[in-house]
Amino acid sequence: MTSRVNKASENNQKANQGTNQSGMRAYNERLILSIIRNHGSLAKADIAKITKLSAQTISVIMRKLEADNLLLRESPLRKGKVGQPLVPMKLNPDGAFFFGLKVGRSSAQLVLIDLLGKVINIESIEYNYPATKHILDFTFRSIEKATQSLAPHEQKRISGIGIALPFKLWMWTDMISDTPKKLQANKYIDVQKAIEELLAWKNIDLQKVIEEKLDYPVFIQNDTTAACGAELAFGNSNNVHDFVYFYIGYFIGGGIVINDSLFSGKSGNAGALGSMPVIGKDGNLCELIDVASIKTLESKLLARNIECDWLWHNPSDWQVDNDAIAEWIDNASHALAHAIISASTVIDFEAAIIDGWLPNNIRHEIVKATRKHITELNAKSIDLPIIEEGLVGVHARSIGGASLPLAKRFLTKA
Repeated sequence: MTSRVNKASENNQKANQGTNQSGMRAYNERLILSIIRNHGSLAKADIAKITKLSAQTISVIMRKLEADNLLLRESPLRKGKVGQPLVPMKLNPDGAFFFGLKVGRSSAQLVLIDLLGKVINIESIEYNYPATKHILDFTFRSIEKATQSLAPHEQKRISGIGIALPFKLWMWTDMISDTPKKLQANKYIDVQKAIEELLAWKNIDLQKVIEEKLDYPVFIQNDTTAACGAELAFGNSNNVHDFVYFYIGYFIGGGIVINDSLFSGKSGNAGALGSMPVIGKDGNLCELIDVASIKTLESKLLARNIECDWLWHNPSDWQVDNDAIAEWIDNASHALAHAIISASTVIDFEAAIIDGWLPNNIRHEIVKATRKHITELNAKSIDLPIIEEGLVGVHARSIGGASLPLAKRFLTKA
């Protein structure tokens, strides 16, 4: 453990060191914004010590950032009776705004956040399946509505939109075909039309289509990887440098953070933990997605003739007294324990973080049960990670989408 901490410390020190070369000024600006964001507020002298940049370079950059409305001055602090007082600087929440679009199996959501990550507007839509036209109509309608909620000078500070969606959405056609007949009847699902709509995702470049309509950059990422990025940016209460992340949604997925950076892999789909083989409570081999997804709980409830639209409408209010939910929690947490052990054999994670489209009490019970199950499994040769609840919550995917332009344009990994 000591060597890992020392290595992380060395990496952080290197990441915090800037360069006085004029060609790297944009990087230095992002570096200073990142450091101030991590500390809350800092004076120029403190930033110079951290970055090893000259006092003159720091002054020039911070004057520009202040002129661009990205930094605000706080009250001067005087240390002693002589010398100039220190003037701490902090991020201006209204200095930049970012949209995040989440496309999910049964709903889409668009959020608007400020420079500190505070959500200031949310628009949502529910559907039986994600059709491209409906998603695009919702996106542009919601962007226009949220933009109008800002003052004219704030509208000019919108700095991008990030899209968080499952890759290869067209592969969900099997899920439509397997939808219980009762659900199809209740929601009037035309299965053939639904399959055609899902297959249309194979021929659309959502990022390009949206980018053609907007005056700011568009970024895209796998939805649960984006949720992991939101936890890295706005959660991570223990400030761990390496963690594996699970987001329980319609399907469970995940993400990986190594050395304080989101690792997305060559295809952008690293951390596709739903496909991880696990051992079920019945002793049989299965995939995590088949045990720990909310779809599995929905199927259990429908099999008992229990209507369960509330699973998707209101993640803060589940019928927790139902035996099917207790059984699902036990099975899901058992599978999560196996997945955490398997992941830890590859990377020595400090933490495993679990979040999802879940009421807080359900998430707490899943984490509690996972901690219990992992102690019952054979993992003697592994330094197991701590298991924690995610802090971002149900909106992690859309907030993670919004964090993409924030991170790309204003931050470094510092």
